[in-house]
Amino acid sequence: MIITSDLEYRVTRKKADGFRKALAWGEAHKHTRTHIHPRLLQAEKEGAESILADLELQMAEYDLLKTADKPVVRVRDFGEIGEGLMAARVAKGWSPKQL
Repeated sequence: MIITSDLEYRVTRKKADGFRKALAWGEAHKHTRTHIHPRLLQAEKEGAESILADLELQMAEYDLLKTADKPVVRVRDFGEIGEGLMAARVAKGWSPKQL
């Protein structure tokens, strides 16, 4: 998924902050959650880390599109054209109407 606007970026950043806080809380309180099986706690942690990594990747891609002098958008097959057009629009700073 690609972030297509500054608003989406801010929402994504807020979600990422929430996952960081949840991971920190889980780490700080892992000794008090003895009623939960360790495998479940590990799965919870790994799931949150995976989602956080995805959000961080999306933000990094958006930052790169917005700040690169000459961003390159690659489309490998016809199914990626929509996402490629959105990325090109973001890189140019165009609104959806301008595209």
